[in-house]
Amino acid sequence: MKRKLQSLGNYVKAHKFLSIIILLVIIGIAYWIIKSVNTEGTVTTYVAGKVRRGEITTTVSGTGQVSALSQVDLKTKAAGDLIYLNAKVGQEVFVGSLIARLDSGDASYEAESARIAYDDLITIDPDDLRKAENDVVEAEKAVSSAYIDAGVAIIKSSTDLGENLESIYGLLGDYLSTSKYGLSQTAKEMIREVNNKYVLANKAHREYVKVSLAYPDKNDRDTIESLSLSLQKVSLLVLDTTKLTKETVVYLREREDEVAVAAEAYSTVNALAVSVSETVSSLSANDKNINSANQALSDAKITLADLKDGPDSLDLRNQELSLKQKNDALADYSVTVPFAGVIASVGDVVVGDTVSNGTTVATLITKQKQAEISLNEIDAAKVKVGQKAELTFDAIDGLDIAGTVSEVNLIGTVSQGVVSYTVKIGLDSQDERIKSGMSVSAAIVTESKSNVLMVPNAAIKNRGDNYYVEIPGQLATDVPTQKTVTIGVSNDTFTEILSGVDEGEAIVVKTNTGTATASAPKTASVSSILSGNRTGGANRMAR
Repeated sequence: MKRKLQSLGNYVKAHKFLSIIILLVIIGIAYWIIKSVNTEGTVTTYVAGKVRRGEITTTVSGTGQVSALSQVDLKTKAAGDLIYLNAKVGQEVFVGSLIARLDSGDASYEAESARIAYDDLITIDPDDLRKAENDVVEAEKAVSSAYIDAGVAIIKSSTDLGENLESIYGLLGDYLSTSKYGLSQTAKEMIREVNNKYVLANKAHREYVKVSLAYPDKNDRDTIESLSLSLQKVSLLVLDTTKLTKETVVYLREREDEVAVAAEAYSTVNALAVSVSETVSSLSANDKNINSANQALSDAKITLADLKDGPDSLDLRNQELSLKQKNDALADYSVTVPFAGVIASVGDVVVGDTVSNGTTVATLITKQKQAEISLNEIDAAKVKVGQKAELTFDAIDGLDIAGTVSEVNLIGTVSQGVVSYTVKIGLDSQDERIKSGMSVSAAIVTESKSNVLMVPNAAIKNRGDNYYVEIPGQLATDVPTQKTVTIGVSNDTFTEILSGVDEGEAIVVKTNTGTATASAPKTASVSSILSGNRTGGANRMAR
């Protein structure tokens, strides 16, 4: 036997190509014989279902970690000695709770000073109010007195001006007469000018007297102001006439031989000039007194009104701002809780330490938890605030909690070419077993439609952009017919049907392909297979 194997080996080595051909033929014959033993027949059957109504819910899923709804480091806003500290890990605190306080020093004094200044500004002192009211009364009395004085002065001034005009008229009829012997042409012209001014002044005074007599109430304030103004104009005309009269008398005295007569005329005209000047000054002074008294009364009334109305809005705003700034500066020496929660950790500080601005005293977190999950850009585009979600936790078996999307990050992060977005989901209920940092999985409901026609996804076929379902025949092996449909939303299991089929209509939901096997005739042999006699095989294939 060993010798035969060695001979066969030597033969194979000597005839390699022929040996390979023989080997391939043997393998082919063996395969044909084996295949001929069993004849395969393919049978296709169709499983039918029905179009039904139901609810289709689409979701996107993601994983992430649990975090506190809010977390903040409680830090000092000023520098100083720590005189109070009340913070322990796990301690529950409420809004406004005092955690720590620094020695405020001058800040307390400045805040109190600002408060006193503000209170003083908005508080009406009764003594100040009484004084302001008295000032108004006294100012009104002063105004009345000024008008009374003016009325008396007007009557006197009018009389004095009339007498002054009579004196000028007397001089014109005597010392300043143009018929006087030996007058020069210049003197005559000066006397004529005096006479012309006298005529104008005298006419103005007579008209004034006539007008003043027409006023029924000489004590009326408007009447007094009007008469005073008119009489001042008359007084100026008389004063101008008096000045020219004096100049003319002086001119003649220097050229007059009768010294005594000239001196008497000069004395008269000089006294006349003084009298008229005093009248003009008196009338002007009365006007000033009236204006001054009226202004004082107006100021007193404004002061009283301002006192009753309170401080000026700008002053009040400035003082309010100053008070707020001082109080804010004082508040910086206290560390308070901005929201209700739990102390998660305490800083490395103790009472008596000198701390700087920005030192962390404690870390505060809310008792409420949220899930922060990461979604790819395709799924994130489907998520909106307010959508519901189902949350599960790796560390807590069997715990399912509903949640609501509270925030979708608008800025994505890129890692290895993949863009992802953080989505925050608030927990609708809290469970003490849930801790910050735990792993969480979330299924977010992006769309939900109820009472819609739907079929299993496997029932939907497509040809290009067109979709269709298959309608089964009478038998499971009958080739189904196709029916075009319009589809809507879909999830991993079902697809919505908008049109094309009706509720309860039968459709193909699954296609099964089976194999029918028959035994080959035992007469088949290697020689017959090699000679091409495949009748038995062909028959089996036909069956």
